[in-house]
Amino acid sequence: MKNNLPDDEAMEIFYDRNLNQQSFSDWNYAQKVEAVKYIEKLIKDSSQQGKGIDLIEKI
Repeated sequence: MKNNLPDDEAMEIFYDRNLNQQSFSDWNYAQKVEAVKYIEKLIKDSSQQGKGIDLIEKI
């Protein structure tokens, strides 16, 4: 087990390991909601939409 991981890395490992051990459909409603919120945050954090990256690259 790794110690002193950043929260986001720890959550990634948590969800990855749990999904490998059991089906998402086996999770209770609250666990599913938290997982969806976490994935939504990852998508928003990595999204380039609305950041004007295409304009910055042209300068």
